[in-house]
Amino acid sequence: MSNKVSVIVPNYNMGRFLPRAVESVANQKYSNIEVIIADDGSEDNSPRVMEDLSKFSRDGFFIVALRLSHGGSSIARNMGLKSASGDFVTFLDADDTLPAGSLDSRVEFLLANPKFDGVFTDANKVEEDGKMCHAIRPPNNISSEQLARLLITNVLSPVFYATFMLRKTALEKSGNFDHSYTRTEDLDFVFRVLTRCEVAYLPLPTYNYHTSTHGYGERLSNRVVSGITRAFFISNNTSGLERLKYTAKAALADFAKLGYEFFTSAFYTKQCLGQNGTPIYVPKFKTMIPEADEQLDMVLNNGIDEHGKPVNDDRITKLGRILRKYWIDELPQLFYNIPKRQMSLVGIRPRREVDWEQIPQEHRDRALRYKPGFFGVPYSNPNRRTFQDLIETESRYLAERELNPYRTQLKYFFLICYNILFKGTRGR
Repeated sequence: MSNKVSVIVPNYNMGRFLPRAVESVANQKYSNIEVIIADDGSEDNSPRVMEDLSKFSRDGFFIVALRLSHGGSSIARNMGLKSASGDFVTFLDADDTLPAGSLDSRVEFLLANPKFDGVFTDANKVEEDGKMCHAIRPPNNISSEQLARLLITNVLSPVFYATFMLRKTALEKSGNFDHSYTRTEDLDFVFRVLTRCEVAYLPLPTYNYHTSTHGYGERLSNRVVSGITRAFFISNNTSGLERLKYTAKAALADFAKLGYEFFTSAFYTKQCLGQNGTPIYVPKFKTMIPEADEQLDMVLNNGIDEHGKPVNDDRITKLGRILRKYWIDELPQLFYNIPKRQMSLVGIRPRREVDWEQIPQEHRDRALRYKPGFFGVPYSNPNRRTFQDLIETESRYLAERELNPYRTQLKYFFLICYNILFKGTRGR
């Protein structure tokens, strides 16, 4: 039988992504795999998902589910390592995936090169829409010691910890993950592997790092904590003026990353139908969980409410509900779509094609003769209660606009503003 590979999957509240991660391991051609899901006291549906996944064990593919009290990812990974029975160990974060051939290529290298304790590779960065944006790879012709140094001096890490596959015996040299790190524990672990073990670089991607699986608030919080613990990591591995220099450099870099995280986490663009069905891109502040579109079909089964939106849409975050209530999430359109003359100040709100499919065809054809509006027509009627009320309100507006377009736009603008200011009309 082939050498067993233990894949350690640390998980905390990533139940919605766990099946995708485990499936990517199950789809590997390699036939002697042990998947150890080490759950760090998740509060979502992870326990049920883990129980369901455990049923898919088969010959050559075995799933072990460990439930721990919440103590941090380092403890979860170490518990996974302690439970591992494989000859080789590697890692897979619960919200990431392995590309085809990931395990085979690394095992083959280690079997052909017994002098090495482990091997590491490139990693693909995968955006929210599934596109590969670029790879995380180290510089050419660089030694392990030089690469370890770059973990301290570089703004961006030149290597990703989960691309490492190690012989189980190598952990006696490197040690396990340090519990004192709440973030950047991966940098500390990789630093010790590079400086204490004999490892080689294999120039191909064996890991898919998904960039948009955490919510807006969580990503910003993680960035702040990472900045603090990165300074701790630098302090532990440098001294004197060098410590001051690289700590300051890391602080500036993390501040820049925080700004980047704010920008990329806060905004997204959805494709809607503009006048005459022409596609337009409508920017908004993010109000939903990552990869919410994957759950759209399921949510639409709940029906459409009086706002023209899915009923009981649990994809919306707590912050998102506040932004929606006061229309803050729509503000980017005021400065992007209206200057480009893609939207009017007043009109029927822009909808995606999938949303228009929920609307009667006659109403859709009539509405798409005009530009969508920033101030939505439904808010002219604070008494609407059903989806049918929404359609009737929009139909009255369209009938009036067909007879007297300028007067109708002015009338509805003031009516909507009056309802917002004096009748407490709010979004959802």
